[in-house]
Amino acid sequence: MGWSLRRRPDATSANAVAASDDIGDQGRLLPTGRLEAFSDGVFAIAITLLVLELHVPGQGEALVRSLEDEWARYLAYVVSFAFIGGVWIAHSNMTRFIKAADPTLMRLNLTLLLFVSLLPFTTAIAATHLFAAFLAFDDQGGGPGLAERVAAVVFGLIALGHVARLVFGVSFVVQDFSIPMWASGLAVVFMGFLAYEGFRLARKSG
Repeated sequence: MGWSLRRRPDATSANAVAASDDIGDQGRLLPTGRLEAFSDGVFAIAITLLVLELHVPGQGEALVRSLEDEWARYLAYVVSFAFIGGVWIAHSNMTRFIKAADPTLMRLNLTLLLFVSLLPFTTAIAATHLFAAFLAFDDQGGGPGLAERVAAVVFGLIALGHVARLVFGVSFVVQDFSIPMWASGLAVVFMGFLAYEGFRLARKSG
């Protein structure tokens, strides 16, 4: 009758194995400095490329008339700029709570930046083709000045919403970031101007 002797692992060896596993996990973690720097660079490039879609009138064109005809590009620029700015603010607030990044987080961050980098392209499509198709419908079946009237109503409602915020002192907080009141003041001026231009163009075309 034989007896087999098995060595029982002691606490020291178990701790050594756990420590080696922790070292392996720590080796896969990366500091967030490079993630933040790369992300900020993509955000900055994407938000700068938006302005390239704004065309400068030629020398033989009437300046005011040419600028008025580009209202669709201005609208697409403002919307895309605000969207990228909002995503950047949320991204900056999120990275404050992250001490290290693993490969999964890096891949998710690259996926986010993929969609952000596409915004200049989608802005150009919206400003060139979507609004052009809507204007073609305006000329053919919707009646003259329909697009301008719709734009004037939409911009006017947005301006009224910001006016209500200024009057009642409503505060908006996005990811611990409070949107200042002066931003609503600028929105009232800008959206009010676009609403006035839309109304004026609608009367001219009607």
